[in-house]
Amino acid sequence: MCAHSQPVLECEDVPSIIGLAQALQCANPESMFAMINSYTLYCDAAGGKDHGFIVVAGYLSTYEKWIAFTIKWNLLLATYDLPYFHMKEFAHSTGPFAKWAKDEEHRKRFLSKAAGIISEHVERSFACIVEFDSFDKINQQYELNDIAGVPYSLAGRSCVAKAAMHLPALDANFVFDDGDEGRGELMRIMSRDGYPMPIFRPSRDIIKKGKTIKGIVPLQAADFAAYEVRKVFKDDPTESWPIDRYRKSLQALSDIPTDIDDWGIFRRKELLDLCKAAKAKKR
Repeated sequence: MCAHSQPVLECEDVPSIIGLAQALQCANPESMFAMINSYTLYCDAAGGKDHGFIVVAGYLSTYEKWIAFTIKWNLLLATYDLPYFHMKEFAHSTGPFAKWAKDEEHRKRFLSKAAGIISEHVERSFACIVEFDSFDKINQQYELNDIAGVPYSLAGRSCVAKAAMHLPALDANFVFDDGDEGRGELMRIMSRDGYPMPIFRPSRDIIKKGKTIKGIVPLQAADFAAYEVRKVFKDDPTESWPIDRYRKSLQALSDIPTDIDDWGIFRRKELLDLCKAAKAKKR
């Protein structure tokens, strides 16, 4: 990690009970201040073909703020005796969250605190939804797959492009959870469009071929965001509900600065407009 000019923040880099100075000690002294000022966008996906759409969502913040976030997040997990946070497991009371299955107040308190930590440490949120059926239909008329890849890569690239508009330069990391399909197409699209190559890592420690791969804590916040956006679009696809009808956790996340263009949906019309703007070839 220390060899990178813009390191990806990993679990092992920020133990939950150490201070910020200790968290930075592995950084190259010559590049430490540059790292503090650099940005990272962490994204995760939710939904899928069984839902009819895919969501990619995440948060942008500075290296310094992500370190502070990781410290507080790990302390929260330690307080509740949790090894990690995963929204789907939390929602269904499985894995380490099974012990809370009948304790709704406990669940609400934890989620409120988690949302508060995210809100305190990120600078902007981004999300993009792509409908599978609409993508397939437009792809039958135009070579949409050539310009956009697959729904996942289109949604991921859209979040990157929106985040880039808020950066003084593309001196940033774009990190995605490695459990999502379509990473090859996202790499192709981002490389073609001049963006830094995306980094794919797990949100928690995993073992592959007998080797432990360290999880990246901020991706757990991105997982939270993606799940909440998926839930909103599933329950309210026309986005006609007032904010007070949504889950309390989403309401807490709504305090994060977001422009109207930072969240988007690719339905049939938007996909058709994309093809025409990119001068996609007709089938």
